[in-house]
Amino acid sequence: MDPIHRNGVEGQTDSEHIFRYLMSLFLRHPEHGLLEIVQRGLSQIIAWVDAIDPDARPGLNIVLTDGEQMVGSRYNRSLVHLFRDHAFECPICKKPHVHDEPKRSYRAVEFASEPVTQFDVWDEIPNKKVYRVNEDFSLDLRDLP
Repeated sequence: MDPIHRNGVEGQTDSEHIFRYLMSLFLRHPEHGLLEIVQRGLSQIIAWVDAIDPDARPGLNIVLTDGEQMVGSRYNRSLVHLFRDHAFECPICKKPHVHDEPKRSYRAVEFASEPVTQFDVWDEIPNKKVYRVNEDFSLDLRDLP
C-alpha cells in the first residue's frame, strides 16, 4: 500500500483497508482507469482470502467514484440497480428525496442491496462482477474470479 494511504488508515474495518488499497493502486496506475483498478485490486484481495482460507466466502460490494465516473462491485452479496428518468415521489412521505432543477432533464441510477421500492423494476447485478456506470446509465460489466 502506498505510504500516503497506509498512513491515512484510521480504523480497523476491512472496508477502510480495501478503499485505501484500491486508492493506492489507482495512485500508482491512473492510466489503467478506475474500473480496471477495481477489477485488479478486488481480484488480488479475493486471491489473498483464498490463500488464507479456501472455505471463506468474502462479500465485496463497493462503490467508488473519481468525480467523473462511478464504479462498483458485487461479490457474494445481493445488489440491484434502477435507472430513473424522473424524480421519484416517496410513497411514505409523499415528497421527492432529491431536489432537481425542473428545467433540466432528470436522470439517476440507484443501487441497493435489495429493492427499496415495490412498484419499480429493479435489475439484479450478476454475482462476481465489477461495473462502471456509463454516460447513458447503462452498465459496463466485467468478471471477478
